[in-house]
Amino acid sequence: TEITDPGFQPDFVMVFHLTLTTREFIMRTADFPATKSRATNGTLYTTGIKSFTANGFTVGTLSYVNTNLSTYGYIAIKVNT
Repeated sequence: TEITDPGFQPDFVMVFHLTLTTREFIMRTADFPATKSRATNGTLYTTGIKSFTANGFTVGTLSYVNTNLSTYGYIAIKVNT
């Protein structure tokens, strides 16, 4: 699923599940290996934040980032070079 709300290609994204009682989040930076994202517990996932796109980012099917009838928040940052 592509998230295009940022309107720019981010260098860092953190997605957090607002419906869960635990405060887990998934993050990805431009330096991570292709299709990998990291959870707060250090686990690398291939089904979390999959990639950055020209207008935002793409999430996979991991429950921390994409579950039906759940609410998520995100932080997207573009680093000026």
